[in-house]
Amino acid sequence: MVEKAYKEKKKWFQILAPMEFNNVDIGESLCFSPESMMGKTVVSNLAALTNDMGKQGINIIFKVNQIEKEKGLTEFVGYKLTSSFIHRLARREKDKLEESFVLVTKDNINAKLKFILLTKNRTYKSVLAKLRKEIADLSKDIAVKNDFKAIVNAVISGNLQRTLKKELNKIYPIAMIEVRVLERVTNSNK
Repeated sequence: MVEKAYKEKKKWFQILAPMEFNNVDIGESLCFSPESMMGKTVVSNLAALTNDMGKQGINIIFKVNQIEKEKGLTEFVGYKLTSSFIHRLARREKDKLEESFVLVTKDNINAKLKFILLTKNRTYKSVLAKLRKEIADLSKDIAVKNDFKAIVNAVISGNLQRTLKKELNKIYPIAMIEVRVLERVTNSNK
């Protein structure tokens, strides 16, 4: 019985990014069969996917959801800033805000968005409270008007961050705003 298990050998199977990332090869998995790749998660650096070295501090998380021609096809699961990138953002004489929201998108998908914001100078707590409220209102508005894929594309391209910064600058000068985390939320990890 033990001998039979050793006769079947594992093979390397290719894993591809979704169509939005031009089905780029993002890794390989050592498995007995392609079907055993289902549900595996793969983390890839955004700089490797887009050939933009300015995006080295961002990781994209994919999950194998389909097998085609012995290759694992993936779907987008999450977007996260690396801890080293977040650490480099911290500056003296600036205020830092971190906000987290679970929003329902136009296509009825629950998405968790976490922001990190730096002001140009130290400011009053009342101004920070206004910034928090404005981020919440703008985020809810964007989620209601867009589907999940559109929000993912806006975050990856930086359009969402630019839009938020433009609006928040009306309240107080913002040094930068970044999406720290974007992920699809299931009922089990709310």
